[in-house]
Amino acid sequence: TAGGGTAGSHFIDFDDNPTAGQCTSAVVPDDCNGSASCVTTAIGQFAAQLAKSSPTSTDAVYALSLVIHYTGDSAQPLHASGYARGSNDVPAKFSGSSSKNMHSVWDTALPRARISKAGSQDAWTTKLSTLVTPAQAGTACIASASITSASDISACALKWAKESEALACSVVYGPKYTSTGDLSTGYATAAGPTVDQQVAKAGLRLSAILNKALGGK
Repeated sequence: TAGGGTAGSHFIDFDDNPTAGQCTSAVVPDDCNGSASCVTTAIGQFAAQLAKSSPTSTDAVYALSLVIHYTGDSAQPLHASGYARGSNDVPAKFSGSSSKNMHSVWDTALPRARISKAGSQDAWTTKLSTLVTPAQAGTACIASASITSASDISACALKWAKESEALACSVVYGPKYTSTGDLSTGYATAAGPTVDQQVAKAGLRLSAILNKALGGK
């Protein structure tokens, strides 16, 4: 296949310390150098590859799978934070289990809790479908970008990642965070709306990319 994702393509390591309230995405990490070495550049590379490929080709299928995955990653606050390896090294307790870390709480435990609260995955999806508007998701950036320009799409993804990184301070390690208590109660209740919002935004952003990349094909 053309191009290739790497393990580093799942995140962007902004130099921050959200436990101390230090979230600044002003400086773009060196590894976001135009190759698919961080999540924002990977989104741009594979969106452009998708747009340029025949929709039934192996390259298109590969690029589509990565655009879906990476767009979701970029909306998860700890995929946009370099602190403690995206908080993989921060222990956390959730629903009585002490084997979690903060990254897995946001990747898996909280979304599952939101699905449970909604009653089913379908019910959660229905709720998310009307939760935010395209304008709130920042999709206008895609509308004005060239879909075959990796740098144009990466610039949009960088804006989204900066928004995610700010949430690492305000919500992930916000007032309800506790390093010793179980995060499945008060913390999960407080963080839940942000989880919903970020997943909904990721869906709208993905839709904008795919509509532009595949429109008319």
